[in-house]
Amino acid sequence: MREKPSSNAEVDYAISLGTKIIPVEVKAGKTGTLKSLQVFLKTKAQKIGVRVNSAPPTWHTASYALPGMADQSFELVSIPFYLVGQLRRLLEEKQNNG
Repeated sequence: MREKPSSNAEVDYAISLGTKIIPVEVKAGKTGTLKSLQVFLKTKAQKIGVRVNSAPPTWHTASYALPGMADQSFELVSIPFYLVGQLRRLLEEKQNNG
């Protein structure tokens, strides 16, 4: 999902959760930069993003690694490939339980 034709930043998927649009990045390995996800979150003023990769599931507060955003943070949900079918349920549970 690329908003501007000249942009190099694109998220792989976006899902809706109530009134929120949640960006989803899929990475082949356990690591990888999340520049596109961070740009999306900043541009759309969202506070939660999802990374799908081969690492164990985690949910934590992450700091922006982009210039000019070092003092801001967002919630990063990392799930392994086998949990993709449960993503919406996990996000809804977290939203309902705070």
